[in-house]
Amino acid sequence: MFHGTWGYIHSPPPSILPLLNTAELTTEALNKALHIASKQDILLKSFAPTQESTNCFAKVLKSQITRVILRYVAVPVGEQSTLHCNPPSVRPIAAELPNVAMLKLMVASDNPAQGVGEVFTGIIQQSGLTPQEFHSRVQIIESDLGTCNIFDTLRNQRTPGHTHKASLDNVLPIPGVAHTLWNIAQALFLYHWGDEKHSQDTGAWRTLHALGIQADKPTTKKDFNLMLSKFTY
Repeated sequence: MFHGTWGYIHSPPPSILPLLNTAELTTEALNKALHIASKQDILLKSFAPTQESTNCFAKVLKSQITRVILRYVAVPVGEQSTLHCNPPSVRPIAAELPNVAMLKLMVASDNPAQGVGEVFTGIIQQSGLTPQEFHSRVQIIESDLGTCNIFDTLRNQRTPGHTHKASLDNVLPIPGVAHTLWNIAQALFLYHWGDEKHSQDTGAWRTLHALGIQADKPTTKKDFNLMLSKFTY
C-alpha cells in the first residue's frame, strides 16, 4: 500500500499460505478474472447484505446493548430467559502479529510517469526482490485515486508491451476503501440529483434545499468537502 511519499508492505502470514491456490495467484489468472468481471452485469444483490448477514448483524447489536445494560444499568431477575451478551462468531481468525515493513520516503508520484516509475524502483530496492522477481508476481497495490489514475496513464504509455516488466500487467492498483465508498456515493447521489431549475422536480437537490443547504451539483470529485457535507445530510 502506498500513498504519495509513504507506504508499507504487508506480507501475508505463513499460516494462510498453504490454504491458497497458487494457480490463482498468477498474472494470467488475474487478467482472466479482470476480463470476466468486465463483462458481468452489476447487480444490487452483489453489494446488498444477505438475510443471514442481516440477522447476524442484529444479534451483534443486541448482544452489545445487553452487555452494556447488564453492566451499567440493570440486574437480571431470575433465570427464566437467557440473555446473550456475546456476539456470534463470524469466521474467527487467529490473532497474529502482522508482518508490516515500512517503506522509506520516496519521491512523490505527482509527476506522472517519472514519479510512479521512481516509486516502483524504490519498492523493488527496499523489498529485496530483483526486478525479475517483482515483475513475475502479481502485485496488489492499494493507493489513493490520483495515484491509481497516474499508474494507468503510465501503463497506457507502455502499450503494447510483450513482457510484464514493460507492460506492468502484473500490477493491479485499487483505490482505498474511502475512495471506493466516495465513488459509489457520488454515483448514487448524482443519479438521483434531478433538476434544481424546476420547482416541481423532487430530486435529491430538494432535500438539500429544504435543509437550507446551497444546492450546487457537485460535478467534480475535487470538491471533496462539498460532496462529503451533502452525503452526510
